Amino acid sequence: MTIDTRKKQMLRFMNDSEFRQQVETSWTGIEEIFLAIELLRINLAKHCSPKESKIISKSPGSSRINEWCGAMDFLLVEKIQTIVK
Repeated sequence: MTIDTRKKQMLRFMNDSEFRQQVETSWTGIEEIFLAIELLRINLAKHCSPKESKIISKSPGSSRINEWCGAMDFLLVEKIQTIVK
């Protein structure tokens, strides 16, 4: 069922220029937030820093309680080797 659905989606994308334009317009609107969520998902799922990084995360994959305010913080490492809390 999944393969059939994917095939239909790809054929529609290839053959329907109006649909292709809708997809491109939608992507332009969500690309920035998608990439931000992707950074969070990859760091949490893999429990590590990006491959190019030599930084070792103190708390990979799980949150820590912020001692100052009680919020749950996640430690993320971006490819440019800056730490984001």
